[in-house]
Parts: sequence; structure tokens; C-alpha cells
Amino acid sequence: MATRMATPSTQACYPLRAKAACHILQAYAGSRGHVFLYRVLRHSLRIPQHMVIDLDVQSSLKIHCDLDEYMQWWLYSYGLKAEPDFEVMRRILRAKDRFVDVGANVGIFSLLASVAVRGEGVVYAIEALPCNQELLERNIALNKLRNIRTVPVALADQDGELNLFPSTNGNLGMTSLSASGEKGTPLRVAARTLDSLMEDGTISGCDVLKIDIEGAEPLALRGMRKLFAEHPPRAVLIEVSESLLANFGAKPSDILNFFSRYGYSWHRATTQGLEPLNDLNVRGHNNLWALLAT
Repeated sequence: MATRMATPSTQACYPLRAKAACHILQAYAGSRGHVFLYRVLRHSLRIPQHMVIDLDVQSSLKIHCDLDEYMQWWLYSYGLKAEPDFEVMRRILRAKDRFVDVGANVGIFSLLASVAVRGEGVVYAIEALPCNQELLERNIALNKLRNIRTVPVALADQDGELNLFPSTNGNLGMTSLSASGEKGTPLRVAARTLDSLMEDGTISGCDVLKIDIEGAEPLALRGMRKLFAEHPPRAVLIEVSESLLANFGAKPSDILNFFSRYGYSWHRATTQGLEPLNDLNVRGHNNLWALLAT
């Protein structure tokens, strides 16, 4: 399942019954039994597995959706408003920015960033899993976006090749450079450092950075020391997961200390915007924003 290719028969739009189910699910978002409700609605209303859904009505963005995959059914069910990081990112991005999306998955952040940075900005969507790369390319083509450059590699601390372990639990976003968890047969993929991608011109620069690579964040950060020493991005959204970092022998403090050395302060996205993170003893799973002092 982890390497299932996107179906070419995705419907052009989603039927009214699927839209009705969305409204019901969003009304009960976060409540107990919301997953059970989703399953009941999908079965009783015969909601198709593959659809093209609205990602963002305001910017007319759409996205191919496979309801058998966790991130995509979550997006269908609850939309962008359920995750405040999307709105914070759009507020932070400026016209002409260079946005680097590490762990782009099927392109949700990349698509939104593409509109935010406008025609003169550029988005670099870095994704190592082949089936996600295919859906990423299809979503770019679907929206006729010309300022997204896909980079089919895994970010690491040196150039070469690495084993990538596809997730088999229905959540392709949990594919990782670690074999821990429910994983399938490893794929051999190209590995690059962000510094080397910038040195050879594949990536022209980075104003805002997003990193979500299932615990391998310290590995990628070691490969972008030159960037942070010479031209640090003004904002970084990074996944900090205690359990996933442990698979690589790392701790949340390793991430926080890396950015603190370069003068960043820590924040968390809320529906009201960014709030300072006063307690740096981070536990559990977090998406955090590091902002460069001005």
C-alpha cells in the first residue's frame, strides 16, 4: 500500500453527497468518535475513494484526494482551518520569497506557498517517496502552477544514497529514513544536503523553510549549516517529535538548541496567530515555528 500509485481515474470534482459529508465532519471536528463518524458517512453515502477536492476556495486551489490515505482523508474531512500552521505560513510568506518545503508529501504546503509568493517567488518541493512525487506533480499540473520546482531526493547530512522505508499503516506521511514502525520494503533513494543543492544551483536560496521528515530533521539540519551561517531563513516550521527523533538517537532539545545558536526564537501556531513558546522543555509531538531575530 505504501507505494501505491495515484489512480488516473480520479473524478473531476466531488459529488454533492461528499460535500455534505464534509460539512458534517467539520461540524464535529475534534469531537470523540469523529473517525467513526467519518467511516459511517463514507460507507452510507458511498463516497468515492478518489476525488479532486477544493484545497483553498479563496485561491481556487484544488488537490487530488485518496480517501484511503490518512493525510488526504484528514484534509477532505476537516480542511485547512483545522491546522493553524497553514494560515500562519501564508501570513509569513511574502511576494518573491523562496520557500523550501522539505518533506513535501503530496504538496499541500507547496501549493499554498506557490500562491503566496506569487509569480516572482519560487517553491522548492523536496519529496523522496516516488508515489508522493507523482501525486505532487499531478497536483501542480492540476492547478497550472509554474513556480514550483520538485526535487526528488531525501535531505541528509551528506550526498549519496539512503534507504527510505515506506509506511504500510495507511499514512504515507510516516514514510521515513528509519525502519521503526509499520514499514515495507526499503527503497534506495538519492540523498542530498540542502547546502549542496544550493551550491549547484538546484535551489537558489531559502527565505522560509518547512521541515517534516519523521524524526530525520537533525540529519537534514547538519546538511544546511552553511545556509544558516551565511543566509539564514527568516522563519522555519519544523516537526519536533520526541518519539520520532528517538529513532535517530536525538532529542527535541537538539532541534531547539540548533536554532537557538543562530538567534531564533520559538513559537507555536494557534488560531490567533503565533504565540511565544515559553517552556522549551518540549515533549510529545509538536509543530513549531523558529523566527529569526530582526
